[in-house]
Amino acid sequence: MYPVARKLNLPLAGYKVSGYSFKQNVSSNNACKGVHLGEDARCKAGAKIKAIGAGEVVYCGIHPGAPRKGNWGGIIIIGHRQCKTKNDFYSLYGHLGKKYCNTGDKVKIGQTIALIGQSYTPNNGFWPTHLHFAIYLGPWKGAVLPGYYREGTLRTKLEYWRSPSNFIRNYNQIK
Repeated sequence: MYPVARKLNLPLAGYKVSGYSFKQNVSSNNACKGVHLGEDARCKAGAKIKAIGAGEVVYCGIHPGAPRKGNWGGIIIIGHRQCKTKNDFYSLYGHLGKKYCNTGDKVKIGQTIALIGQSYTPNNGFWPTHLHFAIYLGPWKGAVLPGYYREGTLRTKLEYWRSPSNFIRNYNQIK
């Protein structure tokens, strides 16, 4: 059972969505690659990433697929328990460099869990420096979550994912 997240904060000081946002189709040569499952927030390498709420680290490592383009590089996934429904949900932080927690660690809201990694490196993906941030409501089976939803694949269900900014705003309005 994960710790109850009574309140949620954004994971980065000055958090502002830039680049890809949740459910935006990503195209290359007019071919749909899928739906981007999360939000990207630009920041500098070394920026502090904080846990959005109380929880337990369920994954801390490199996203499968590294070092190829299309991965999140260093990632942390935290399991949380919703205060009202008691359902579990997961926050995912990608493109991380130095990590300050390990799988199994309990974290508190606002605790620094990692620093953003240097861009264009094998361990952090070949992208400009930014945070990839996602919220997942589906079942956790110990597998690392995919970065995109593609029609006809069995890796994830689109209905399990939420826009992180909207999720946090709505979560904090529930009394």
